[in-house]
Amino acid sequence: MPKPETIIACPQCNWMPTGFEQDWQCTCGYTWHTFATGGQCPSCRHQWQTTQCLACSCSSPHSAWYRTTPVQWYHQISPN
Repeated sequence: MPKPETIIACPQCNWMPTGFEQDWQCTCGYTWHTFATGGQCPSCRHQWQTTQCLACSCSSPHSAWYRTTPVQWYHQISPN
């Protein structure tokens, strides 16, 4: 049975990062893609509990960005 798919989207506006953004900045000055590391800065190892959306600027718990979508099953009946 296929596993549900996990998507990343802003809980406030539903914006979805493409995976190429390097626009999140830590207080240590390092910039990176926060979802590549689960919200942990690769430079100083600070674990961010919230993440700010690059589209709407709202901050939400980092864990709220991860959504599991149900797998859609389509049953195809072959013609007789």
